[in-house]
Amino acid sequence: MLDGTSVRIAFGVMALTLLVLLCLMASSSGRTTYVTWWRRSMVTLMLSYGLFFFDGTSVQRYTNPIADLAIAAGAAMAWAGARSLRAERPPLWRLAAGPVVAFLCAVVDHPERSAWAGAWGFMAVVAAYCVLCAVDTWKAGRLMAQTVDDRSFEMLARALAVAFAVTATFYLARAGAVAVLGGDTRDFQEFFGPGVTSLVQIFLMTTVAFSMASLVTAQKMCELHLRASRDPLTGLLNRTEFLLQAQLRLAQSQVHASVVVLADLDRFKSVNDRFGHATGDRVLRAYAQACSGVLRAGDLICRFGGEEFVLLLPDSTPTDAERLTRLITTRFQMLATLPDFTTTASYGLASTEDGADLELLIERADQALYRAKETGRDRAVHFTALAS
Repeated sequence: MLDGTSVRIAFGVMALTLLVLLCLMASSSGRTTYVTWWRRSMVTLMLSYGLFFFDGTSVQRYTNPIADLAIAAGAAMAWAGARSLRAERPPLWRLAAGPVVAFLCAVVDHPERSAWAGAWGFMAVVAAYCVLCAVDTWKAGRLMAQTVDDRSFEMLARALAVAFAVTATFYLARAGAVAVLGGDTRDFQEFFGPGVTSLVQIFLMTTVAFSMASLVTAQKMCELHLRASRDPLTGLLNRTEFLLQAQLRLAQSQVHASVVVLADLDRFKSVNDRFGHATGDRVLRAYAQACSGVLRAGDLICRFGGEEFVLLLPDSTPTDAERLTRLITTRFQMLATLPDFTTTASYGLASTEDGADLELLIERADQALYRAKETGRDRAVHFTALAS
């Protein structure tokens, strides 16, 4: 059997070393969300291990539930760090739910009687968060490879994802073992005791330490790319990035027809004049959200300027595009409700049936949009109808 105390001390040294590394990285290269979450995670985990030293004392009934909560919180923060690699924030309820569950499992299982009271609860929670870490880190690696065009970042992220998956499997098995065998049995201590657990944690921390600097670099590069390619108000592609990506999509869809849609929010100046610019911004964000909610994976959308948006619908017909604009408008009206004011949009459509390039398609869509405005707004007009 492993000397649990020695291995725990080794893990503590490893965790402290990683914490120092995180602090140095934050001070030398600027704070990143990934480093911040991991630093919080390490502090919380070290706190939890300190509380476990009160096992067998009169305060065990108080320290053990808090320690379980802290371990679960540390795992939740590690997941938040994994999410940040894709510039996404985890839902707050998911961050809080796990620690609360771990705490309650310990409290209701009479922690004054056993140091393993409710231990299966925090172990299951840690396993769940490790699974989430594995999934989000794997996805982040794929996104990094696409964004910064460097496969080495993807390989590092995948190695970390595998480490999280191994840790999740171990904690899930450990939760089952402590529930069935009990934490004080010889079999449990031999295969899932503190010594073995600390070795698994050292394995995870080592992988984190080796990949940390590269992943932070990749995160910064992704953030810079997002700032350069996104509209800050709506989060949609900006005009420059849209034109670059749309050219590529059109080249890939030459066999099938595609449609360019130019959208303009109706009477938007009246929205700003009557309700203020803050409401106008909210309406723009609502329209962006409406579009994002109905577009397919291969479609593109950008804020073209002001209250104008451009959509590229590869492998689509004008009929498909008109149906989509109706869905967008319906969703938009549900998201942007204003007193005594109906939020609508007008659309100009142009398709690639005659092989027109992107610049010409946008020009044609603009002409069709002008006709839609002229003839009453809240409608879609196809350019071919003007040409015939």
